[in-house]
Amino acid sequence: REPMPIVKLEAEDNRREYILSPDEEDRLLGAALNDSNSYIHLFIKVGLGSALRHSEILSGRFDQLDADKRRLRVRVKGGRWRDQPLTKEVTNILARERQMAADQDGYIFPSTRTRSGHMRNLNRAFQRCVKRAGLDPSRVVPHTMRHTAITRVAEAAHGDIATLQKFSGHKSIQMVMRYVHPEDRLIDEALDRMEEMGTKPEQKPAAKGQVS
Repeated sequence: REPMPIVKLEAEDNRREYILSPDEEDRLLGAALNDSNSYIHLFIKVGLGSALRHSEILSGRFDQLDADKRRLRVRVKGGRWRDQPLTKEVTNILARERQMAADQDGYIFPSTRTRSGHMRNLNRAFQRCVKRAGLDPSRVVPHTMRHTAITRVAEAAHGDIATLQKFSGHKSIQMVMRYVHPEDRLIDEALDRMEEMGTKPEQKPAAKGQVS
């Protein structure tokens, strides 16, 4: 018989799978407050409060913000437009930033050094904050914020795929399912509810020699 062929597995991109804990989020935001880049804290806040990618965050405009509906209209991967849902906190922060901005209808992350008129990336500043927060820059990258935000919503939505897809913006269910991996705590809670819905507890059999 012919030997089975050896299948070479591609190395996993663990940077895309890492999820920040609440404590790590706090440390990262704390580090951003003390960074020399005045926009990095806002960048991280938006990243953790939305499902937007690095470039999508930076291309956002104040005139595309609907604070009442808590939506930011951005051009996303593939060139299509999308109304990204935002948390209340991020909505309020962006509304306040707009009031203080020199151009209240312009880019949220403006730049006079680029042809587009907005910043192209904040990789260096983000990496500084990651290191200052005591995190691993080889694992924690800007995309980590998107993965963390979607995972948090997946846990809060209790497996509601339609809700999760609306937040993440994924076009395929297969991509959405990558984020549906509930924590052990949620599994335990589901099992507890299942038991509560059951019948009476099973009675222990009588000991041998005992008359029941």
